[in-house]
Amino acid sequence: MLSTNIYQALEQIANTSGKNDKLDLLKAHVGNATFQRTLIYMLNPFITYGIRPARATQFGSDEFSDDTWTLLDKLAGRELTGHRADAAVTHALTSLNSESSELLWRIISKDPRAGFSEARVNKVHSGLIPEFSYMRCSLPHHTNLSEWNWAGGIFSQVKADGMFVNVTVEAGEVSLTTRQGTPLPLAPFHDLVEGLGKLPDGQSHGELLVESDGKVLAREIGNGMLNSVVQGGQFELGCRPILKLWDQIPLNSVKKGGRCETTYEERFAQLTHLVDGLHNSAIAMIETRIVYSLKEALDHYVEQLELGLEGTIIKRAEAIWFDGTSKEQVKFKLEAPCELEVIDFLPGKGANAKTFGSLLCKSACSQLVVAVSGFTKKKREEIHLNRDQWHGMIITVKSNQIMRPKKPGKPYSLFLPRFVEERLDKSVADNLARIEEQFENAVKAVTMGMAA
Repeated sequence: MLSTNIYQALEQIANTSGKNDKLDLLKAHVGNATFQRTLIYMLNPFITYGIRPARATQFGSDEFSDDTWTLLDKLAGRELTGHRADAAVTHALTSLNSESSELLWRIISKDPRAGFSEARVNKVHSGLIPEFSYMRCSLPHHTNLSEWNWAGGIFSQVKADGMFVNVTVEAGEVSLTTRQGTPLPLAPFHDLVEGLGKLPDGQSHGELLVESDGKVLAREIGNGMLNSVVQGGQFELGCRPILKLWDQIPLNSVKKGGRCETTYEERFAQLTHLVDGLHNSAIAMIETRIVYSLKEALDHYVEQLELGLEGTIIKRAEAIWFDGTSKEQVKFKLEAPCELEVIDFLPGKGANAKTFGSLLCKSACSQLVVAVSGFTKKKREEIHLNRDQWHGMIITVKSNQIMRPKKPGKPYSLFLPRFVEERLDKSVADNLARIEEQFENAVKAVTMGMAA
């Protein structure tokens, strides 16, 4: 296949909505050696290019040639870096025809833009793309907390509201990748990369945040800036990226099904020692507290919610690292339902501009007011077409915590409120006292789960 044909095949897959139909198209093309090679260079998380170029604005007439693949190999092997890499990639992007240029840009950016991942490719061609390793957290009801050694101390760590990043150091070379293995451009993170290059070989896990005047920006602002930088933008004046780390594993564990048998207590202590030795104000360990009871862990969780953060993750000191979902690290995510009254429609943006953004809701006592979202596209359209019926409607909302007002006289709110269903059988919403009771019951449920 010519590179133009490969681009067109990706566009056809992108414009096909059904998952099975996408798989059928992938299956039809993946047998072609050049298409297969493109997928490997584009999706293999262990092939990175150390550069995030801008798209070309002028083009030639070339298709991919052996020189194109050689360029990619040199970038991946770091034979081309810095200004030489920039110049070579720019030349290639502007020499290719527009469709082939876009294909090369997608390969280097590690993004097929076709609505499929390495897991889907492996469904039609088993083992073609190695999948990136990642250890996920369990939720409290998925593990038996009564078996945990609370008396010996449990790690309770702030769940930072930033962008997850893998920091891979090999022979002094640093790469930054997302959870899925997509590389981040190194130039905007130069100060971080310079410091991280002093770490020994291994892969560290952490969260990128944005700091301004010594304060971490709110998630929606900081992550928005990070996403812009990843796409080729710049940090705003006075802002800089910072990194909070919590784990480090050896490179031989960084593979599908990988494991590291060293306990978390040892891994955390070693990484803390290494980070302290960097003397870099932009690189730090994640805020961590040792707790000795479930109540202490829950108190820490609530403290973070009240600061406007996402919560906490608790980890057993003896936990190993492995690729999969660990029952030895638990994300606190208390959920409680309540009934609220719909009082208004808040305008939407982007895809929701023609319908609405969220439903403004309140408790029966009006002491709690919150904007609720979490609708499917079908439900959103149904609500929009029947607005009169939804004014005054009682709905069930799930959330993760009650948020106290920051200023006297202001209403309470909820953290991450999500629509569940309309309650046609109810005409009165819950009051604040009832909502607080629901959260107390949620905490008791976790406690009972520990004692079970």
